[in-house]
Amino acid sequence: MIIDRDDIPEEFESFWALEKQNALEELSNEENLNQEKLNKLISTFSFTEKQPLSDEVIETMKDKP
Repeated sequence: MIIDRDDIPEEFESFWALEKQNALEELSNEENLNQEKLNKLISTFSFTEKQPLSDEVIETMKDKP
């Protein structure tokens, strides 16, 4: 529970970071992806706004085609 209104932005950031981590973990498990590599791929995309290459996406897969 948040007692001080000034703590709301910080608490929300903590909550959102945890939710993103949980979603990434769930996606990785459901799609059989390497979570660390997927996180790196997403971070790179967020920073550069360039779509990843096919090879980079395949690299996140635990079972390669």
